[in-house]
Amino acid sequence: MREQKVKEYLSGIYLLSSYGPVRAAYVAREMNLSRPAVSVALKDLSAAGYLTIDNAHLIHLTEIGKSLAKEAMAETVRRGRSYHELVGHPSEGENDTSSVSFRRPSLQHALNWLEKLSASAIPEAILILSRRYYCVRVIDIAQFLGRNSGTIRSKLRQLEHNGFVSIGEESVVTLTEFGKEIAETQYDRHAPDRDRLIQQGQSPDEAERSVFLS
Repeated sequence: MREQKVKEYLSGIYLLSSYGPVRAAYVAREMNLSRPAVSVALKDLSAAGYLTIDNAHLIHLTEIGKSLAKEAMAETVRRGRSYHELVGHPSEGENDTSSVSFRRPSLQHALNWLEKLSASAIPEAILILSRRYYCVRVIDIAQFLGRNSGTIRSKLRQLEHNGFVSIGEESVVTLTEFGKEIAETQYDRHAPDRDRLIQQGQSPDEAERSVFLS
């Protein structure tokens, strides 16, 4: 298994464990993968010493598994700081980089950063889903975009670190005020594409999703 995939599994399991016992079915749901694929991966991770599976089929990360999961999440946060380097500067007089507040970037700078992160579709997808459902979870975004849930979760951590979204209990995702402004800008830009698809016979809901899949 590739190192990046190992980190995605371990960080996903680590986050799930903060909500309670973890089973293979939960991992499959959160990562938007099939149960057989997850079962094979869990066996490989167990053989490598990253986790154990007890008699009740509950998954437990070993100390080395937890360490690698935390390392993966820290790497995500560090990569997210490149956004601040691109669009902002520390507030005057602030020396502690762990708690620096950054100036609000322009919309175009933010959109450029989202493109570089390959996450430009995520804020708009959250906006669309929030208009349909009471709450939006990581798995909902992944399914809407046809992406792996682990990949979406990794992108969302960076978006959260940079003030676009907030991730709450049970992986519920909400847009911040700035994130909503970005999403609405994207949604307006895609209006001609949606209108064209609707004219071709798609329903409004189908047209909204097709914009991302075309």
